[in-house]
Amino acid sequence: MRTKRGLLTILVLLAAVAAHGDEIDSMLAKAKDGDVAAQLELAERYATGEGVAKDAAAAELWYLKAAEQGDAVAQYRIGQTYATGDGIAKNPGEAVKWLTKSATQGNTAAQLSLGGLFMSGKGMPKSSAEAAKWFRLAADQGNAAAQCQMARMHLAGAGVLKDDVTAYKWASLAAAQGDKPASQVLVFLGRRMTDAQTAQGQTLVREFQEKMAADDAARGIPRVAPPLE
Repeated sequence: MRTKRGLLTILVLLAAVAAHGDEIDSMLAKAKDGDVAAQLELAERYATGEGVAKDAAAAELWYLKAAEQGDAVAQYRIGQTYATGDGIAKNPGEAVKWLTKSATQGNTAAQLSLGGLFMSGKGMPKSSAEAAKWFRLAADQGNAAAQCQMARMHLAGAGVLKDDVTAYKWASLAAAQGDKPASQVLVFLGRRMTDAQTAQGQTLVREFQEKMAADDAARGIPRVAPPLE
């Protein structure tokens, strides 16, 4: 009985492997025919080793194929890969090129990454103003990490006007999403801002949230986060 069960288990496993192989073959065929979704999925599989042998070169190839067809996610992935050198040689120029293409399409992850590259000056001229430009685009879309970065930049006057009220706005919005560094910025600001400044900051927060809610409603997106008290 145990032998039969063992054989049955092996047969089931073999069938699953064969089915998975057919899935990969189908995906590969679609990718070769120019299907962007298949190219991106294949790249992700090779990047993570899910269902195939992990292969950074193959991941790079298929990310590039999808990126060249204008897919914002693929552009971000390949840009980030060139930025970090994950499995391939670092290439700051290509990183900025692809991250910019993705960020220009509104990808907040790319905007955040691009801002970080300009802030650090790794592989490119350091520019706080350019960093603030990309952080602001992501912050305006509600990205908490970017909002926290904007708070810090306004706090220090790095690439933007030094302004505690605006710093309070961005830190409050990020903290409301659970960003702990933003909460620390709020504690710092609370020690030196006047009541009038805090009230101004709260007004900016409400205005931002109302605009976001209106924009989401226009796109049919339900509001998730409650308004900041």
